[in-house]
Amino acid sequence: MARPAWPGRRGWIRDAWTHRTCLQRALCARLLRVDDFVSYWSDLPAPWRRCLHLAWESLSEGSVPVGSVITDGSGAIVAEGRNRAFGDPPPGPGLGGTYVAHAEINALASLPPGDYPDHTIWSSLEPCFMCSAAIFHSHVGTARYAAADPLMAGVSDLPDINDWVRSRWPDRVGPLAGPLGIAAGALHQVWHLRRKPEGVVAVTLRDADPGIAEVAVRMAASGPDTTLAQTLGGVWDDLVALAWLQDGG
Repeated sequence: MARPAWPGRRGWIRDAWTHRTCLQRALCARLLRVDDFVSYWSDLPAPWRRCLHLAWESLSEGSVPVGSVITDGSGAIVAEGRNRAFGDPPPGPGLGGTYVAHAEINALASLPPGDYPDHTIWSSLEPCFMCSAAIFHSHVGTARYAAADPLMAGVSDLPDINDWVRSRWPDRVGPLAGPLGIAAGALHQVWHLRRKPEGVVAVTLRDADPGIAEVAVRMAASGPDTTLAQTLGGVWDDLVALAWLQDGG
């Protein structure tokens, strides 16, 4: 079956469904059962929902849309942060108005010195070199991220610096499978598209995954009063299609 340059809407998935193997049909069926954004969103773990809301707050402020939360061993959210590079500092510990005011930095700033092997830091975007080092120095046991960042390829090689770093390096889990991981990556691109649509970062991200970039273009066209739910709901069919393809559709 001829495949379009990038996946279209749900109708194309249904057409493709009739031409795939049994395993691929089962995967497609699974995704089609979550094609309702509201039900999918309500089933997400609370940390992921909070990360996306924080990222949206950053975008609305004019900062890079990345959100992060920290959970303890019971799964309760004990700290949170968002990118504030172009905003004010948070009311408590954290940074604002500087390029190093990343979401993970602002979340980690609330942790007093100690060991946190049972804690997890959740981020809407893959932690950069700086934030990965901050997670390491904060002694947090696990780092989860929703979307991979092509600009940060190679961060996973940092534990190879030496045996001591490797022994203390947190477990790194990501990117997240499914529409949310796609949405988080597209949301990151929206900021760069609005700021410098032909800048080196926007072009690099577009070349890395044209499908996500196309969704980001549609999201970037949303009005200033549009909510996160309205924005994601408006591109939900395409997010599902992209997720299906990434899973081997």
